[in-house]
Amino acid sequence: MSSPLIVSSPILGDTKNVEGFAKLDTTFVKNAAITMHYKFDTNMKNVTRLSQTKSIMTINNLFPGPRIIDREGDRLVIKVVNHVQYNTSLHWYETNR
Repeated sequence: MSSPLIVSSPILGDTKNVEGFAKLDTTFVKNAAITMHYKFDTNMKNVTRLSQTKSIMTINNLFPGPRIIDREGDRLVIKVVNHVQYNTSLHWYETNR
């Protein structure tokens, strides 16, 4: 089960809870910058592919990890809680900013 996405914006006024990692529809407010808060929990999970079992790191029990969709000007606050035995790092792909 994924953690809820918490979305807030000074233009929108209040904080809205969006289940999962859904994209917030702000088409009614043109160019409204929002702040999105994510919580990522890293865990190890055994996965079997082609008769071989391997232990892989997942984020919120997802592999690959959850997709983040934002717009230019949005602020992302991402809290990562490492439940893996060893230190780990995350690599961010397709960041066009």
